[in-house]
Amino acid sequence: MRRKLTKLIIIFSFLLLIVSCIPLIPRITGEIYGKITPYDGYVVSSSESIPYGSADVSYEQANEHVVGEYIIKLDVDHNMSEMKAALEAEAWYESLSVKSTLSTADGSLKYMLIESKLSPEDLKEKLKAYPWIINIERNGICKPLEMISPEIASTIAPNDTYYNLQWHYAAINLPQAWNTTKGSVDVVVAVLDTGVRFDHPDLNSIFLNGYDFIDNDGNPSDPGDPGAPSEWSHGTHVTGTIAAFTNNSLGVAGVTWGGLSNIKVLPVRVLGPSGGSNFQVAQGIIYAVEHGAKVINMSLGGSSPSTVMEDACDYAYYNDTIIVASAGNDNSSLLYPAQYSTTFAIGAVRYDLTRSYYSNFGPALDFVAPGGDLTVDQNGDGYSDGVLSTSWSIDDNYAHPYVFLHGTSMAAPHVTGVIALMISNGIVGVETIRSILRNTATDLGSVGFDNYYGYGLIDAYEAVTYYNNWEPLIVFSTNKKGNLDNYSLVNDDGSYVLPVTYSESYVFAWQDFDHDGDLSYGDLYGYYGYSGGDPDEGLALAVYVSDGGQSLANFTFGVLINENYKPSAKEIKPMLEYKRGLIEAHYDKLH
Repeated sequence: MRRKLTKLIIIFSFLLLIVSCIPLIPRITGEIYGKITPYDGYVVSSSESIPYGSADVSYEQANEHVVGEYIIKLDVDHNMSEMKAALEAEAWYESLSVKSTLSTADGSLKYMLIESKLSPEDLKEKLKAYPWIINIERNGICKPLEMISPEIASTIAPNDTYYNLQWHYAAINLPQAWNTTKGSVDVVVAVLDTGVRFDHPDLNSIFLNGYDFIDNDGNPSDPGDPGAPSEWSHGTHVTGTIAAFTNNSLGVAGVTWGGLSNIKVLPVRVLGPSGGSNFQVAQGIIYAVEHGAKVINMSLGGSSPSTVMEDACDYAYYNDTIIVASAGNDNSSLLYPAQYSTTFAIGAVRYDLTRSYYSNFGPALDFVAPGGDLTVDQNGDGYSDGVLSTSWSIDDNYAHPYVFLHGTSMAAPHVTGVIALMISNGIVGVETIRSILRNTATDLGSVGFDNYYGYGLIDAYEAVTYYNNWEPLIVFSTNKKGNLDNYSLVNDDGSYVLPVTYSESYVFAWQDFDHDGDLSYGDLYGYYGYSGGDPDEGLALAVYVSDGGQSLANFTFGVLINENYKPSAKEIKPMLEYKRGLIEAHYDKLH
């Protein structure tokens, strides 16, 4: 018995010796601070590939189609290169050419754009032989939806006094909303339009890099139309409403206060002088989703439905990206993509909050916003009641960099801007935001929903201060073993301060965009060391902090497109408990 006890004592002593030799992770009292910003580039894979699109196209104006172009929807289980090669191997290929291919990062969509000399009937007959072809459609076109005959604010010096002419902001209670938030640098808004003027003096420092699907290059600047040199830049006007640099003693205000520390605009040119094809618009939507945009403004439309455009809108929807689409200016049924249920369809009202005479209508209309009416001056300010914003034309060349326009194109960016403010204030999720806008809108027309005003006029203040569904962008740290250490909120300007207790820490950021308690499609996620691509493809880098010291750690985040790349449930579960307490504390403050 004594021998057994002696043996146990020896074994126990040996184990204590081993444990004492294992180094403990140093514990300290320190801080990590820095700034978190959206990654300016492709957030799906580390090597970006832009599909080639058609630049020089002619249009059948009567039918609103690109001459000779067809969009083919393909079976996603087949290899794109092999399908393309199969077509090119056919004897009749000389009458057909593949102009472009389009696929999503998660493999859920595959398309080809082809050009054919065959008649539509003969082409469809030839393509019946390929079981991997699901659908064939003509390549329709979309056009910008502003109304002509703008009025120039020519007698006013370009400074913030232009704000006095922006009656359309008070109409949606925007000044009150600015007391809550003016926007956040961590929100990316894509503008799919004619391009933008990067050199406009009131749009300084608001842009990320974008893409031009008309000229197929990385410069989405609006070149204007040499055939109509007096035409104003539609995309620049839309962008100014969303994010013109505000409170800078220059020009006009934006719904979000543009500038270095505010929302970022991702410009995507999908419209040329004659409009843009459905294929180019679909390319633009997918590009915006896969470059981190959470809101897409589409002040454009076409008269015909399109499978490729609808699929692109669905792709945005299932990745928690909101598409705001203009209803149209024909005083008739909604155009596309506004007709699709995955988008937010926006009509227009004028100064007296009655429907603008041109605004399209129908059961798919969601909301109305100020679009103006240049035929009247109801507020008596000496100018026709259009929407005042930034612009440019070849002829004018900034002699008058601010103009009044009207149209549902001008209404949509008001809604886009308000949604960006909501996201900046922690209100996220496509259907959550749609529901809040419905619950807070000012009812116009018939009581309740109607085809002419939808659910009513958006109310910016009520929307951004809505009580439920707050979802913060949080920053948190772990030690090198992955054990959670601490967490903190990210401020509107992207800055954060994070107390840490480990000398070697790893810092992450996350926003649960769909409220599902899991890192999933559409969520924002990043870490110190992230450099583009799938956010979980790379490795977080260590941040070293001395006891009582501070360390700087600026980093970027992306958006999860492919759920194959994300932390495990075990890794994220502790964060959920901390986040739940953070949200409860937020609502306790509101009581």
